[in-house]
Amino acid sequence: MINEKRNRTRANIIANYFGSGWTALMGLVFVPIYIRYLGIDAYGLIGVYISLQVWFSLLDLGLSPTINREMSRFMAGETTIKTINGLLRTVETLYLWMSIAIAALIIILSPSIAAHWLKIGNLSEDTVMKSLMLAAIIIALRWMATIYRSAILGLQNQVWLNSFTAIIATIRSVGTIIVLAIISKTLEAFFIYQGLTYFIETVWLFAKTHSYLPKPIEPPRMNLYFLRSGRGFIAGMGAIGILSTILMQLDKVVLSRLVTLANFGYFSLASSVAASLYVLIIPISNVAFPRFTTLVARGEHVLLSEEYHNLSQLLSIILAPTSFVMIFFSNEILFAWTGSQNLAQHVAPIMSLLTVGYLINGLLHVPYMAQLGYAWYHLKLILLAIATPIAVTSLLIFVPKYGIEAAAWVWLVLNAGILFVEIPVMHLRILSGDFRRWLVNDTFYPVVVSFILLASSNFFCQKYLPPTNRPIMIAGIIILDLIVTIIAATVTSEGRRLLAKLANLVCDIKL
Repeated sequence: MINEKRNRTRANIIANYFGSGWTALMGLVFVPIYIRYLGIDAYGLIGVYISLQVWFSLLDLGLSPTINREMSRFMAGETTIKTINGLLRTVETLYLWMSIAIAALIIILSPSIAAHWLKIGNLSEDTVMKSLMLAAIIIALRWMATIYRSAILGLQNQVWLNSFTAIIATIRSVGTIIVLAIISKTLEAFFIYQGLTYFIETVWLFAKTHSYLPKPIEPPRMNLYFLRSGRGFIAGMGAIGILSTILMQLDKVVLSRLVTLANFGYFSLASSVAASLYVLIIPISNVAFPRFTTLVARGEHVLLSEEYHNLSQLLSIILAPTSFVMIFFSNEILFAWTGSQNLAQHVAPIMSLLTVGYLINGLLHVPYMAQLGYAWYHLKLILLAIATPIAVTSLLIFVPKYGIEAAAWVWLVLNAGILFVEIPVMHLRILSGDFRRWLVNDTFYPVVVSFILLASSNFFCQKYLPPTNRPIMIAGIIILDLIVTIIAATVTSEGRRLLAKLANLVCDIKL
């Protein structure tokens, strides 16, 4: 039984990496083409749309992590069929009305945003206004889909979810390029086609979520009673969502007001590339949260500790090498990706700083999922309540003086501060005997090995290897990342176990 559960966990991790990786690949590969067809000003507006999407996630108020947790409890036999169906109907009804409100609010405000907030550069005010109105509909659809994704994750049907995500991402990205190349090279065409794909995605996720749940005897109805038992968790997660969103998006709000859309486009590009590390982080988080919740509900604390360290090591050996590749080879990556040395020079320094922050932030994810497994959200809430006003003050003081690099430094320093406080304090409350093992075995060894190898590689390449053509640069960076990942894996027990399994599999195939 334990082996079967572990196999399912591994299958979900692999599926999450496939789905997230392919979706990110579809997005990143085509960004230079979007810029080529639409221009950097238009890409800056797309960055504004992405920021708006994140800001309106504040209205989630903790409902999506709650539905994820309750679906996991249902899988553990802690929730009845009637209760889980009633909870889903209640949450999706709330989401529906809030998504309508989100779309209406952005549409109403779009003329003012276009005329008075954004520095629109070469774009016309009418184009910006219409694009924001179309973006409003997409934001509402994407926001509505969140609840169904959370439910499917909690039910641990992640193989189907990621297969579907990969397919729809391909249709969206490839189709958008076809529309821009053949039909119309306009922002309006970009948003119309994107909106159509998000509508299809949301409807499909709705149908699939309901198909996974057993039908109750009576049709479920919306009733806020279903939320009462988890109201403390909902409130805590809602507050965390608000504070973390402010912490992650405030820099973009400040910059969108102070700089041109072109410069904001540079920052958005750097942020998008650095944030692509979440492709490596979220698949493990999506497995860890429902898995930890189920183990806590069953009282299997020894197995929880084992899985906590295994997932922490796995995240470190996957995240650290790629992060340091992006930090030390940011200029080469951007040039190989976009083909523009000018763009690379503008974006690379910001990308490196932001990547350090995302690396630190990523290392916190598995410990945070363990906290949520115990429904203990208080520590994160306190830390974010302290960090958010510090971030607001720092950005308002330093960005006007030092520009976009100051925003990147604020992100980096705040994440480092949270790491140094959260991890020791957490292990005093839960997993109390696991702090040293997490710090040294799970994190320090793979991170330091990756840093030393990639810092040395960067020094060698800068000194002895002249710039070459883009395909060779891309291949070299990928091979270097792979080699360092393998070496980092050898310094952890989970990494050595996975490498041994991979070696056995290769030998079996040859035989």
